[in-house]
Formats: sequence, structure tokens, C-alpha cells
Amino acid sequence: MVLIANTDLLGIFSLARGYGLSIGFMWIAMFHFSASIGEGRPLQLIQFHLASILAVLSSFTQLDFYAAAMISYYPINWAVVSNDHEWRSLISRTWKINAAMLLVSCLVLFGPVSRMLQGNQLDFGGKTGFWDSTVRTIIYSTAAGFTVTPQNFHLYQIAVGLIVLMGSIVVYIQLRRT
Repeated sequence: MVLIANTDLLGIFSLARGYGLSIGFMWIAMFHFSASIGEGRPLQLIQFHLASILAVLSSFTQLDFYAAAMISYYPINWAVVSNDHEWRSLISRTWKINAAMLLVSCLVLFGPVSRMLQGNQLDFGGKTGFWDSTVRTIIYSTAAGFTVTPQNFHLYQIAVGLIVLMGSIVVYIQLRRT
């Protein structure tokens, strides 16, 4: 359903250029990441790290995803876990696994990333700023079939920004209630 709903994703996966592989590994990593939330199961964490490493090796743009997932792992668990005792138990069970797997990922990714840095080829795009390089792409991708005029484009940017902000607030409120 996701591939049918978004023609860009269908193009990415059907052309098999490397983006499909990296996005596939990212989805696998996201599945294991979400399965480990609140549970801290060692196998799920290891599979998350391994899938993330493969996603980054497929496309270095997935390095942002991996870093964001690692940074947000404990805050998300803090929001999900119901009491302080469970939170401390989860940290004591998972920090060694995360540290070891982060070390493994650093060892695996050090060579390819350092070669890219030596050749000054590590480029994530986005030279014009967040609104122009990210929000513009989202608006044009979701507005397939009708023309977005330059006069109305700023309104669409504001609408997308408000939707993301309101969605984040709703998710935060829902997580706090449970």
C-alpha cells in the first residue's frame, strides 16, 4: 500500500538503484527499533543495529537516520515506560548492548566514511536550507497532478509546517496520557 500510494517510492524500489536497498534496510531497522521500545530485548537491539549498518553502507544518507534513532532511543523509552524502576531496569539491560553495537558500527563504517571524507565526496545536499531543500520536495511530491504556483508556495510551506507541528503535539499528548 505504501508503494502504491507514493509513486516516488515505487520508482525507488522498482529501479533498484541503491536507494531501494537502503530504504528497505532502514524499514527493517525501524521495525526492530520499535519492537525494542519498552522491552529492551537484546536480539531486537542487535538486529536494529545490524540493519542500520547495512542501510548506511547502502547509502550514506541513512547515517542521519541511524544517528537520530540512537539519540532518540532512551528518550522514547522514557516516554513509554510507566515508572522509574522499569526505566532504570531498561537502561541497565540495554546500555551495554547499545554501546557494543555502536562500537561495531563505528568499526565497520570507519573505512568507507573516511574514504568518502578524504575525497571530499560526503555530501548530503540541502545547500539552500531546510525549507527550500526539504519542504519544497515534500510539497511537490504530494501535489502530483496539480500545479503549485510560486505565489501559493509559501502557504503550502506554512501548512506543511503546521501539520508537522500539530502532529508532534498530538503524539506527545497521547504518549503522556498512556
